[in-house]
Amino acid sequence: MATAIFYLKIENGLLYVEGEIPFYRGYGNPKITLNKNAVVHHMSLNHQDVFQKTVDENNDYFVTYCLEKEEAGNISIKYSTPVKGWYNLISKEVIAISLYSHAFPSNLPDDINDSICYFVKGFEDYELYGAYWDESKELYAKSSKKLFGEIANIIALPKGRVKTYQQDKIRVIYKDNCNCESIFSSIEIGLQAFRYYNEIYSGKELSKVDVVVLGCGEPGSAYIRDNLIVMGEPMCALPTKELQELLTNQMFPHEFGHIWFKNADASTFEDWLNETGAEWSHLLFLLHVGKYELFDKCIEMHYDTHRRLGEEIRPKDLHHPNTVHDSGVVLFHQIYKKYGKEAIVRILQILSNMKQQITEDYLHHIETEYSKEIAEFIRRNLDEKISI
Repeated sequence: MATAIFYLKIENGLLYVEGEIPFYRGYGNPKITLNKNAVVHHMSLNHQDVFQKTVDENNDYFVTYCLEKEEAGNISIKYSTPVKGWYNLISKEVIAISLYSHAFPSNLPDDINDSICYFVKGFEDYELYGAYWDESKELYAKSSKKLFGEIANIIALPKGRVKTYQQDKIRVIYKDNCNCESIFSSIEIGLQAFRYYNEIYSGKELSKVDVVVLGCGEPGSAYIRDNLIVMGEPMCALPTKELQELLTNQMFPHEFGHIWFKNADASTFEDWLNETGAEWSHLLFLLHVGKYELFDKCIEMHYDTHRRLGEEIRPKDLHHPNTVHDSGVVLFHQIYKKYGKEAIVRILQILSNMKQQITEDYLHHIETEYSKEIAEFIRRNLDEKISI
């Protein structure tokens, strides 16, 4: 298996990337996909430097750059791109560049399973999360065991301003001006939820988890990748005590739920399985500890978002719906009302045991292992916006 190398610079608010990407015959013409705002300054393979640009017919945000001949060698690419999107920015307070920025190449050869990025310029005033000093190149570097664009998170906080807090196996990393008391409270609730999930799903041991608080973006929202949780603002930044309480009780129970529900393709509509599984784990935990009022408030928030913004769980073009966090939760609540709590537990147990979580396979498992009626109920509500 091959390793891709990337050199990163930040200049004038843009990310500049120089990449060396091994390529072998058997994959068709070499190609790389970037966001439409990226500017490719150079791309070549064995002195072949003529490439064609193709816009993704399903999503015009992405552009594919394809060389004309299939040859083995190293693809060299130089490009610059703005960094923007959910929890992605370059500022004096934080540098955050993740999968959701679409700043890194995708559609790379399957042979690549390792990558290393080197921080050349623009990172000098920051502490880089997960980086190490490479003596041979005299640069800080970061490795990823998977394709660079998939799980690599470049996170940098200002030097001298980074604080940490340890609770059990959870370490919180945050800036000195960030009030994280609500996060510390949510961790304790999350650990209780994790113990409950071990009772109803297959047993798992909690690995060491880092929580990085960026101090920007939406309060109380987060994403999880392997043993890293990235948050925007603490819950105390929310405008009302009611919302603060709601998100404090939801944050880590939901994110820890993803330990069981993370095996669906997060770039397509299939992500509804990840999000519905994690959120309904949290909702079951609220019922388990008797927080019925919070349960009702959470459900109503999901219904409200679905009413205003919802679409089909499985859109005709199979894109990733904006309400992927809500519409499946609404569907499962209708199952909860019709068939009861135990039905929810059972269909989540089935989903949690699937190594690859795919909607049609999931329905087949429900049909053969539990209830043909519930499988058909879900199937009928996938392709149209759920009526409520």
